[in-house]
Amino acid sequence: LAPPRVLPGLPMLPSPPSVGPAARGGAFSVDIQAQRGQKRWRLDGKEPLQPGDEIRFIFNAPRPGYLYVIGLATAGRVTLYEPQKEPRLVARGRLQQVPDAVVLDDTAGAERIIALLCPTRVPRTRVLAAAQASILRARSAAAVARLELPCVQSSRLVQRRAT
Repeated sequence: LAPPRVLPGLPMLPSPPSVGPAARGGAFSVDIQAQRGQKRWRLDGKEPLQPGDEIRFIFNAPRPGYLYVIGLATAGRVTLYEPQKEPRLVARGRLQQVPDAVVLDDTAGAERIIALLCPTRVPRTRVLAAAQASILRARSAAAVARLELPCVQSSRLVQRRAT
């Protein structure tokens, strides 16, 4: 499993008046921002991602915990986007940004992105194994609702196309 290519973080896009549960306060949620060249946008399902796009994860943590962000691709491939190295404890707070951006490869199709906020560190191998097992049970990465881990979870389905 090769780690995704990362870039240092850039400032977040201004928050819209409502960003789902995060704006209402309290619920764990993840927002994904994308950039292609000079164009930056918040993923809303209308525009598919493509190779070379940079994505950033913005999350609302209703309590402190260890953050993991994982991608489950149509082909059954699993990518651990965050953490890149060791899990880090994130503070309680609204609209925090993962420090680095991820540059997308040429994988096309639907991808389920799941963010996890765990009360304790979970070994990377356990997170990856839980993701693989969930794909096998659901028979499709897009159909995975959650991972069998003791963590609060939020997921988004995104579309990726080849250029």
